[in-house]
Amino acid sequence: TLQPNIAFYGLGLCFEQLGQKDSALFYYSEYKKLLEYQGQDDPMVDKRLARLWMEVGDYEKSLEILVKLKELFPTDFDIRLWLAYNYNRLENYKDALNEALAAMGLNPNEPEAHFLAAEAAFNLGNFIAAIRFAKDAAKLGKNEVKYPLYLASIELRLGRAREALKTAKKIKKKNDSVYWIMGLSAWQIGDTSNALKYMGKSLSLNQEHVERFVEYANFLKEAGRLEEADSVISFALSLFPENLDLWITYAMLHYDDDFEAADSAFARAYKLNPDDPLLLNNWGYLLAEHGVRLTEAKEMLERALEAEPENPYYLDSMGWIYYKMGDYRTALAYLLHAFQVKSDDPDICEHLGFTFRMLGDIKRATEFWKKALELDPSRKHLIKLLKQFEANL
Repeated sequence: TLQPNIAFYGLGLCFEQLGQKDSALFYYSEYKKLLEYQGQDDPMVDKRLARLWMEVGDYEKSLEILVKLKELFPTDFDIRLWLAYNYNRLENYKDALNEALAAMGLNPNEPEAHFLAAEAAFNLGNFIAAIRFAKDAAKLGKNEVKYPLYLASIELRLGRAREALKTAKKIKKKNDSVYWIMGLSAWQIGDTSNALKYMGKSLSLNQEHVERFVEYANFLKEAGRLEEADSVISFALSLFPENLDLWITYAMLHYDDDFEAADSAFARAYKLNPDDPLLLNNWGYLLAEHGVRLTEAKEMLERALEAEPENPYYLDSMGWIYYKMGDYRTALAYLLHAFQVKSDDPDICEHLGFTFRMLGDIKRATEFWKKALELDPSRKHLIKLLKQFEANL
């Protein structure tokens, strides 16, 4: 008969090899308790526990074990590397960077150490070092997607879209994330056709990322390809019929051209989450724009503003609802509040112009229309209004 402690250790090994991490943790922990009861210790099982806790996402427990192991084995590469990983996950980037540098000193050819150093440096705002570490990781781990992909992602986040696209294109085994980075990079440099092609390729490889369907549809809409955008969201809804963001996106796609479709989509989204402030704002504003169900729209915005009282877009929507109701003074109060929070939004400025006009202050009205036109020169209707009213000043 095996001794209990040896049996527990053996079971831990078996479950670990089977990939059943929770069971492995249980038996390793029981083994450790028996050792402690006997006044013994086993650093190897501590390492196994630290790694498993890290893999299941309990970084605090993993860190607690690793800190003790570091005192015993300061030159153990795995311990220093795992410390860096845990510190990064716990957003202690300073210690993460120190541990990653220590790991790099112990094994300078291991790309993961450079990768963890890049993560920490980036989050500390040391972008030059982050790029350097990420390039080293990509060079050392050139046969893996992870490292050059991370380099491309931080290049993109730092506004270096051409470099990001070049880095991503060099990756031999391209997966959905690589194509997505290529698409975002191409979009930033104005290569719309290839950007949309890469994004479509990404979604054809992996359809699990709802947020990518949303982004892709919005990019298609911006490119004037509305039918394709509609098809993308309709397909995504067939996969995720209970997703709030998809229904809101579908509604926004039809915001300007199909009131009934947009209204119906908002209603479907409302059933999924009646308290979502963005939904309440967008639906309420749609109703205001069409001048229908204004009391209902006002109630929606009251709830949205209860959640985010200083949101300038929600304040603007409420002001516009009161404008549509004919209560221009209350509308003005909300719109001025919105302008105080965000003075560079053309919609807020345009709405203030219309409200001042209805209150008889043509001078202030034209001032705000001019500002709206400066912010968004495409508002040609304001040019006609300005000519009309400036002639009467």
